[in-house]
Amino acid sequence: MACGRFISIEGGEGAGKSTQAERLCAALRNRGLDVVATREPGGSPGAEDIRRLLVSGATDRWDATTEVLLHFAARRDHLVKTVLPALARGAWVVSDRFADSTTAYQGYAHGLGVEPVAFPSMPFPIASSTPAGASKTSISSSFTTSPS
Repeated sequence: MACGRFISIEGGEGAGKSTQAERLCAALRNRGLDVVATREPGGSPGAEDIRRLLVSGATDRWDATTEVLLHFAARRDHLVKTVLPALARGAWVVSDRFADSTTAYQGYAHGLGVEPVAFPSMPFPIASSTPAGASKTSISSSFTTSPS
């Protein structure tokens, strides 16, 4: 049996991660590969429950450590229930976000640093200029562009 592969697509809000993940999945399926498309936080029933806690409600209801622990709980369930079984059967797993987003948001943005959120990975970053990426999100009004 072929060895499975794991690919995470990382990037800022509105950078096109979901679009690129969908395109990659389609291209891999066109080659006859077994592909599992997933996301973080989420990707398994338990992780999706935790995702709902993380993305709804007041943004300041947990401190940074509590928030990262919720992400780790979601990741553990995602790995055990979705990613590892898919890899074991030889599937390619394409994840819209994974550990690098935790490093960026909880490690850097929330001030925990890299050590408490470290998780080995090799992402495919998706870059976009801030105004272009922000135009796809609700924060676009906070950015302005000036003519060159």
